[in-house]
Formats: sequence, structure tokens, C-alpha cells
Amino acid sequence: MNHKPIIKQSFFIAIVTALALSSCQSTPSSTPHDAAHRAHLHYQLGLEALHQNMLPKAFSELIQANDLLPDQPETLDALAYAWRMRGDFEQSERLYQQAISHHPDSAIYNNYANLLLEMKRYDDAKVQLDIALNDPTYAHQDIAYTNLGDVLIGMGQRGAAQHAYQIAINIEPQQRSARLKLARSFIEQGDKSSALTQYMYLLKQAPADMEPLQEIVVLLKQQQHWQQLRTLLRHAQQEPIASHDMAWIEDELTSLERAEKNDRSQ
Repeated sequence: MNHKPIIKQSFFIAIVTALALSSCQSTPSSTPHDAAHRAHLHYQLGLEALHQNMLPKAFSELIQANDLLPDQPETLDALAYAWRMRGDFEQSERLYQQAISHHPDSAIYNNYANLLLEMKRYDDAKVQLDIALNDPTYAHQDIAYTNLGDVLIGMGQRGAAQHAYQIAINIEPQQRSARLKLARSFIEQGDKSSALTQYMYLLKQAPADMEPLQEIVVLLKQQQHWQQLRTLLRHAQQEPIASHDMAWIEDELTSLERAEKNDRSQ
């Protein structure tokens, strides 16, 4: 899990206006303060483009930001993420390493670890996560602990991974990813009751969250808990969901009726 800043649309419009005005100004020379200000505006535009999956625009803005004010860890972090989206992990890693050489915030160590996790370099990823989590002021420790759980799963340490996921949940009870992964790890070790607890929490918060719903349906079918299964499907059916998800729910309800008829006929 990467932590990415979110930019409001109104702020985005303000940035565009500010850049347009600054480009129209006629000044004999640009001061360092002006360069820093423009670099920040290009950085924010680059982030907005990343959020909208407009990679060419993101690269253009972020490269301009880095040219105006080189070696800013936040800009290098955003560029690293853009290269990762483009599939160039080598270039992404080079930029993360460059950012880390300038002693960045803990979020960047977490983001670098997430890249290393995707590359299945678990030992290296854990080193970066340990650095991030060594900072008690890091605002998104739940994300880092979720990543740590993934790393430990990759290293074959399921118990330690479950502990990391649980810490993430303790820090942020709404941490969806950690709960899903904790539930899956419980299923892998045969602890279906604990898995159900995690799935039920998620579905109580969002009855039509299809990922935990589809996974709990498999679990409840195995246990033949037909009534509980019907209740969950009916609750999801009342939510505003995509047509293909509604069709899947209707198919599951039809399948459930057949399963119950078979049980009664035996």
C-alpha cells in the first residue's frame, strides 16, 4: 500500500490559475522563492495528474518541479511512483534511493518498501519498513504495518504477519486491507471462525463490499450456513451496486435456494 496525498479539485483549479498568472508576469529575474513556489505548483499538478492516471501530464509536471527545485524527496517520491505505474521498477527504485539520501519523511520509506514488496525482495522491504515504523510520529503507521504483514507472509512467517495486521487494525479499525489479509491468513491456517469475524466487520461497515462478500460466501457455503448467507446477500442487494455485481448476487441466491432444497430432500 502506497500513501498518496489527495488534492481537492478546487485546489487544482487554484494551482492552474496561479501558474498562469506567474507565467504572465514580466520580471527581470526569478528569485529562489519564485522558483520554489513554481516548483510546488508543478508538483501539486503532477500529483493531481497521477490521481487521474494521466501519466504523460504527471511526468511533465513533476519533471518541471524537479528541474526548478532539484532533489526534493516528495517530488522524487512522486516521480518514483509514476515510473512504477509505467512498469519501470529499476528507474522507480533509483528515484526512491535518491529521495532517501535526502532524509525524507517516513512515508517515503514505506512507499519504497511497497515497491520492494512487489519485486518480492522481502528482506530489503522489511529494512525500509523498520525505518518507517521507528518513527512514532508517522501518521500512517497502519499502512506500514499492513505492508509489513505482506512482507512477513512472503517470508513464510504467518504468525508474525497476523500480528502485524492486527497492529494495523488496532491503529486504524477501518483498515480494510489489513482485515482482508488477516481473514485470508486465518483461512489458510484453518481458523474459519476468526476469518468470519473479520469479514463480518467489513460487511457491517459496507454490506456491498464485493471482495469480502465473495470470500465469505465461499466460506459460508462450505459450512452450509444458509440463513446467514441469505441475510448477507439480501443486505448487499439493497445497496447501490453495479449491474454485474447485482447479477452475481441474484445467481448466488438462486444457487442457495437449490442447495436448501437438496438439504430438505435428503
